[in-house]
Amino acid sequence: MAPTEEAAVTAAPSESAEQKASSENVESTDKGMNSVIWILVVVIIIGIAVVIWLLKKKGKNSES
Repeated sequence: MAPTEEAAVTAAPSESAEQKASSENVESTDKGMNSVIWILVVVIIIGIAVVIWLLKKKGKNSES
């Protein structure tokens, strides 16, 4: 019975190492998604600003 107990004990640290690696992957993915979200927000704000600018420009041209 001793060899199986030792095998169980040696298997446990590798499982915790896998869990740690998995959690690190999740954290790095979360940071990547956070960057993508911020980039999309900036692009949307710039797009809205351009649309407003074009509408104002069109309104001034039609008055002249």
